[in-house]
Amino acid sequence: MKDISHLPEHEHYIKYKCKDVRAIYSSGIYFKDENNPENSGINLGFFGHPNPLSKRNQAQILIAINAICNTQFELEE
Repeated sequence: MKDISHLPEHEHYIKYKCKDVRAIYSSGIYFKDENNPENSGINLGFFGHPNPLSKRNQAQILIAINAICNTQFELEE
């Protein structure tokens, strides 16, 4: 992917790989609350406004997403 803001386009893939994911937005991934699955619990947030996130920061975020969600995203050069 060119930018982590494209993650919502991969929502079904991420949810398939990690059943604990509740919602995916361009600013973060929200996980189900263990005690109340209808609500969001913890989240992995990434927000660069007003400046876009650098490619290095995006690559670090993808490392975390891949580890947590069992995905294999790579950032295009």
